[in-house]
Amino acid sequence: MTLFSNATGFVGKLMGILILITLSSNSYGETWSQSFGLDPYHSLEVDSGILDYVVTGVGVRAEGGRITTLRIQGREILENGELGPRRMFYFGRSPQHALEVWYEAGPYQVITGLGFRAVPGNVTTMDVEVSQYFDDSMEVEYLKRVRVGRDPNHSLEVYASTLDTTSDPRKTVLSGLGLREYNGKYDDDEALFSIVGLVSDDPL
Repeated sequence: MTLFSNATGFVGKLMGILILITLSSNSYGETWSQSFGLDPYHSLEVDSGILDYVVTGVGVRAEGGRITTLRIQGREILENGELGPRRMFYFGRSPQHALEVWYEAGPYQVITGLGFRAVPGNVTTMDVEVSQYFDDSMEVEYLKRVRVGRDPNHSLEVYASTLDTTSDPRKTVLSGLGLREYNGKYDDDEALFSIVGLVSDDPL
């Protein structure tokens, strides 16, 4: 069993976002989870749980200092290694509301990392790490990072990548996401970050 080595948080000046990323792999025979971060066991405001899909799209909205809307687009990895049709999943107390940030990966791409910044009441920056997916080997390889949002080039409060948190990044994909917007509990220069991993030999 391989444990994630570490998790990295960026300093934020306004408020933090707690990010819980569920990682999955088809290269190991055990499942496990582990959390990191300043407050890794805090409850989440939106949480997809573990999906049987790889994440190919993510959208978020905040209102009144809380994450109210999380939208995830996923694709199943089929038995032949190909990615199945895109499917949308909706979470949060306002799951159908318009989003503040959204990104959808290309046909043979998956999302392997995410970063965020929130100004009170709004998610203004989302950084998306995109990896190429190879259906013949069911592996991924880093491709690019994309910024979206009202203030796309701003510094991040939190960032997490599957490529940095496992010893076998080519066999690890994002399969879930949880978020919590936070303000006031800790010093303003602290950002919250939690990451949880799941490793399984079953196809996603």
